[in-house]
Amino acid sequence: MQRFRNSYAFVRLAACTTVSALALATPAWAQVDQTDTDTSAQNPRNTGSVLTGDIVVTAQRRSENVQDVPISISAVSGEQLKALNIQDAQRIVDFVPNFKASGLGGAGGPPVFNIRGISFVDFSNINEASVALYVDEVYQVAQGAGTQQVFDLDRVEVLRGPQGTLFGRNSTAGVVHYITRKPTDTFEGSLSAQYGSYDQVVLQMAAGGPVTEGLRARFALKYNRDDGWQKDPRNGNRYASTDAIAARGIIQADLGPAIEFEGNIHYSRNNGQSPVQRPYFLLD
Repeated sequence: MQRFRNSYAFVRLAACTTVSALALATPAWAQVDQTDTDTSAQNPRNTGSVLTGDIVVTAQRRSENVQDVPISISAVSGEQLKALNIQDAQRIVDFVPNFKASGLGGAGGPPVFNIRGISFVDFSNINEASVALYVDEVYQVAQGAGTQQVFDLDRVEVLRGPQGTLFGRNSTAGVVHYITRKPTDTFEGSLSAQYGSYDQVVLQMAAGGPVTEGLRARFALKYNRDDGWQKDPRNGNRYASTDAIAARGIIQADLGPAIEFEGNIHYSRNNGQSPVQRPYFLLD
């Protein structure tokens, strides 16, 4: 039996500047947005089902409809994640072809991602995985980041195949990229509670909007725990449990007509137990 106590936090600071070349392309975007197809791409809720709506991705460092990206990519929107009840990173592999995850040290541990049969497992600190993990364009070095909870996301992009040109030489097999929801110009919030088998309790909240003119913020929080689906008949102890909490804060500021500052801070902790790798029966 193994107990994993994984926690991580990181801070992201970025400043974006709009150049004149992007401004020249604006009329083309405006013309495309007049079509019904691209309107539904910007908002999957306009389609009949959140599971079939188009998704706008940034796999090539620019916004494109996922159907128009000339690379092998799978994208799952935040609405789809909610409809499929995906609570953690490892569940995403169930909906992406040629994508698997195995726990480091056993099921339930930090995941080792595998794309097209390519993965890399090394317990030292001098090597990095073949599948690069990104959160809001920030590379996650620690394997424990793969155990993070899925909450308040705009989408998840899985790029299959080498992505060294745009994501670095460590992305030999591919890239897994989590893009969080950003603050909006109008206030919005959500609150949800879920109760399930094995006394599972999932609580989520998110709120964001304008703070002052030119300043926006968003905060999200998630709590997920359960007693575990494995029970030892000899002593009644339970395993394969979840005990996780995660929080995220984002702030955006307009520094000028074409300059935007964004700061992110993420925190995640998981004190769950992995399943026990042994047969569950008693011999008389």
